[in-house]
Amino acid sequence: MSSFVFYAYFNSQYLEQIPIVRNKHLEFVKENKDRIRYGGVIHNPDQSYKGILIILEANTMEEATDFIKNDPYFKLYNSYKIDYFIQKIPPITI
Repeated sequence: MSSFVFYAYFNSQYLEQIPIVRNKHLEFVKENKDRIRYGGVIHNPDQSYKGILIILEANTMEEATDFIKNDPYFKLYNSYKIDYFIQKIPPITI
């Protein structure tokens, strides 16, 4: 299994649809929590949504791409990119 980093930017024309689709997105995340290592929102200084970042586990790039395309948020993106990811910094504890 490999790790992938996925980042996408929302299409500004679809920002008002984020709250409408959010519950379906969160259901998708819960259903796939074993594959998602980390995720969060990319935002502007005023905290408005700009995009999303997810680090996920998949067997292949094609599987990672299929996974992302099944996320209900996918139709709201202007652009996206998926890359292989290797964690080099160990977990930090305080």
